[in-house]
Amino acid sequence: MADTLAITDRFSELRSLLEFLVSSPCPCSDGIFSCSRIEPIFRFAINAYCRAGKLDDAVVAFNSMGKLIDGKPSVVLYNILINGFVKFAQNDQAFELYNQMIRDRVKPDVFTFNILLSSYCRNSQCGLALDLF
Repeated sequence: MADTLAITDRFSELRSLLEFLVSSPCPCSDGIFSCSRIEPIFRFAINAYCRAGKLDDAVVAFNSMGKLIDGKPSVVLYNILINGFVKFAQNDQAFELYNQMIRDRVKPDVFTFNILLSSYCRNSQCGLALDLF
């Protein structure tokens, strides 16, 4: 359902669906453990928001999902959001999210560094790109 709403650009309905997921516990979750289907739904929604330039909605979804899942968000979710910031020239927010990723002890992968390095190089900030290492 989330993918259909996102593909058809029905973002207000997608937001309502995500709010419902946050407010209503999944019946398949066992006690204190979260539903294993939550993260893929939010991953798709965050990706759709980023593609459409709705970065504020993507951040809200990311933060809401963080409260629902056991543990911390995956590196894939961080990469999607970092890439969204870079795509819409919000490099400071991308680097801030990268720092949050490090603080949350999520190990960056090759895609994370590729996103950040290409962003810095495209904006003639090669010195900052070297500072990542």
